[in-house]
Amino acid sequence: ERMESVRLEVDDTLDHLSARDAFVEVPGEVP
Repeated sequence: ERMESVRLEVDDTLDHLSARDAFVEVPGEVP
């Protein structure tokens, strides 16, 4: 159970990182 929560936390962090990368890659999308 402990490992599962750690894995979910890592997935969440990766989601944030890829979202930030996508945001940085397309500055033209920013209003």
